[in-house]
Amino acid sequence: MPDQPHIVLTISRQMGSGGSPLGLRVARQLGFAYFDREILNQAAQTLGLEPDDVARYEERASSYWERVMGALAAGGPDATYTPPPPLLPMIFDDRLHEVQKRIIIDLASKFDAVVVGRGGGAILKDHPGVVRVFAYAPLPVRIQAIMEIYHLPTLGRARQVVEASDKDRQRFARSVFSAEWTDARHYDLCLDTASIGFDVAEKMLLDLVRHKAQSLGRPLTAPATPA
Repeated sequence: MPDQPHIVLTISRQMGSGGSPLGLRVARQLGFAYFDREILNQAAQTLGLEPDDVARYEERASSYWERVMGALAAGGPDATYTPPPPLLPMIFDDRLHEVQKRIIIDLASKFDAVVVGRGGGAILKDHPGVVRVFAYAPLPVRIQAIMEIYHLPTLGRARQVVEASDKDRQRFARSVFSAEWTDARHYDLCLDTASIGFDVAEKMLLDLVRHKAQSLGRPLTAPATPA
């Protein structure tokens, strides 16, 4: 009998919607592996860089002007030499995405898992055991959450961080996957975490993952409700 595909719950999320802690809760209930920062750490190791340096480029695609400035910094054959920046965006975008793509595909071949962010849903869209979820929340809720999580001084500063993250992730999806990041058609389920709350969201995800497992003929045995 051929090996059955692993179940992989991918969570795309707006900053401040709580997608990461929600994913961790579900992983613990199901006994699944949980991959978020670990993907970044593996990518950094593969690229020979520090994780914090790689984190600056995750889930974003370099803007047009970043690419232009990166090229200028490299200098042409007749240009006065200018030391290049630590990472050239026009080169690094593709390298980082390919490395993380290989890591995510490899993880999906080995584990029942929850994968947060990094285009996991798009990368694994043809994986028979994938469940793709999008977590979102109203902007004011997300601004307040980010202000508290990162101890930012004002709501205005928190708003800047959240809106910049939204733009980066939208640009990343368009550039790398030619897709609209917030388009519900790319997901099996979209959750307003502020409206339904984390307990209800967790139960919905547990039920959804169990339904996927049963459709593949491999029901899971972890408890269906939070402990």
